[in-house]
Amino acid sequence: MKNKILILFFLASASIASAQNMQVLFGMDKLYQSSYLNPAYIPHNRVVVSMPSFYNNLSINGPAYADIFQKDGGSTVLNASSLLANLEPTNYFREDMEIQTLGLCLSVGPLGVQVYHKTRFNAFIEYPETLPSLIWEGNAQYLGETVDIGTSLFLHSRSEFGLGASLTLGGLNIGARVKYLNGIGHLHSLRHALSIYTDPTDYEITMNADYHIQSSNSLTLNGLNDLSLNFNLGDVNLNELFSRNNGIAFDLGVQWRMGKLEVSAAANDIGSIAFDTGIRNYSSSGTFSYDGLDISDVLGGQNVTLESAVDTLGQLLDFEEDASTFEYTLPASYYIMGKYKLTENWDLGVSYFHERFLDNPVNALSVSAGAGIGSIFRVRGAYTIRNKNYTNLGVGVSAKLAFLELYALTDNVLVISDPLGARDFNILVGANFAISKKKKK
Repeated sequence: MKNKILILFFLASASIASAQNMQVLFGMDKLYQSSYLNPAYIPHNRVVVSMPSFYNNLSINGPAYADIFQKDGGSTVLNASSLLANLEPTNYFREDMEIQTLGLCLSVGPLGVQVYHKTRFNAFIEYPETLPSLIWEGNAQYLGETVDIGTSLFLHSRSEFGLGASLTLGGLNIGARVKYLNGIGHLHSLRHALSIYTDPTDYEITMNADYHIQSSNSLTLNGLNDLSLNFNLGDVNLNELFSRNNGIAFDLGVQWRMGKLEVSAAANDIGSIAFDTGIRNYSSSGTFSYDGLDISDVLGGQNVTLESAVDTLGQLLDFEEDASTFEYTLPASYYIMGKYKLTENWDLGVSYFHERFLDNPVNALSVSAGAGIGSIFRVRGAYTIRNKNYTNLGVGVSAKLAFLELYALTDNVLVISDPLGARDFNILVGANFAISKKKKK
């Protein structure tokens, strides 16, 4: 299981939601993909075939990739001192990925109908600064202190089949979508309290734990040095599309036009998945003592890595296994937008996004401007404040050549200058076949 946890920290660099958290897309309502954020949006073509598309969102508040991995000659090595220097009191890493396989939208008069399939992945880890400090600097610095090292871990993948409809009633569009969800894999540390105390007299270590991990098709823990994480991002076969892990979710949206002013709102991912297959849940609760140990030696010796440390910590605790089924409630997300049309091809907008992901609120406020350049190009720029990040300058571009429409969007184009140092970045790229443009009334 070489470097498994470190790879989890940086999935974006290796291969790579919740709903797509993309502010610049919400204002591009002439692009079919914006209907994934608001089912009330109706495309400007009677027939749209959405080809495979790729979406990825990365969010970090602690050390970024460039802070941890650095070049040493011809190889890349982990720089522990740089990692420790860039820690926050509480650090998190979040990765969301969506791969849409195919989508189809038909629009006849005031009615629009949509069907699609996509696969969605989420990864999240949250850890205190004391955990890496213990791993690389030992516990002598914390003699006589109780130190929190509890770490929250979340991995989730599912397949999603959507069926939506939208209706135009004068200046009002209303839309709804029902989604059949099929769980591929899931791992969640539902409880993750863990502390360590080192006695200053005899160096005895006492660990207090209250851990409960829910797992479906993801985790096998058989004993010392026998932990396997069976979670292959992007590796989905047909047998995984129709397992017994079933769920339903709904999206609702509205779009209201009043002259040059337009107001729209949407609520997405209201639902849950029941996990019934491949269940392996693990619990550990109590106090565990060990004599005279330096925790850095116990966790990894001279060649310590974060994955070996987390593995060994897990083995030091007395986990009990059960196969109780469980339900995962999706994190619902909400969009609100106001847009003012300056001319036929220019508009200004303000939008707000909110999501509560594993008790971690995500809020984003954005101002944007959009323009059409002839009949081929559409461009939108957006400045977004997301939580405490103030450096998000987004750009969305779509180009339509005959029936083929290409698009690329990001909420933070500035990270192109330093991609390995990125702490907040998303991207959406893909193509549509848009046929038979509607006539303007």
